[in-house]
Amino acid sequence: KHPSMKVDKGYKCFACGEGGDAISLAAKLTGLSQYDAAVLIVKDFGLPIETEVNKDRIQAVRKEYKKKLEEKALRKEKEKLLQKIVNHNVDVVRTTKKHCDFIIEYAFLHDDDTLSDAECKLAGMVGSSCEEWLDILCLLGEDEKEKRLKDRNELLKDINVAKKCEKIKQIFERLTAAGKEVDGHGEAAHLAG
Repeated sequence: KHPSMKVDKGYKCFACGEGGDAISLAAKLTGLSQYDAAVLIVKDFGLPIETEVNKDRIQAVRKEYKKKLEEKALRKEKEKLLQKIVNHNVDVVRTTKKHCDFIIEYAFLHDDDTLSDAECKLAGMVGSSCEEWLDILCLLGEDEKEKRLKDRNELLKDINVAKKCEKIKQIFERLTAAGKEVDGHGEAAHLAG
């Protein structure tokens, strides 16, 4: 939808279809009731209308509305940061998973001493952990992602990302630098990224 709005004696939002008079617009923008919004308009514009104004109540409502706006802005910023973290982690985990798959497939297809049993075991373990983390990062709801990512120690304990992912990358690079392939058609070249 494209934001578009008309305001004259009333207002009409063409994006969402909402509309109303000046009082309902003021109420919507300030978070006040219709009555308090009308009183606010009278007071702000110095209109010659007698009202019993509860100044403390209007100030409290304004303060609460401002607080809600600040919380909303903070929540949006937090969501953007969470998405940035998720995107980065998904890229790292996907790349590591591809490298693990290549190492395992190479070990399965080739009977040589290029890979040790420990390296094959590491690739299997990290590859399995990568699948679990891809599920978490790509499939879970925002609240669950936030919970999991808040405790980044859980991720670090689970697959010891920094060390094990780097080790997988080194093994993969060693195989590809030596011209090793899994299917004879340059499979390693397209997995390098």
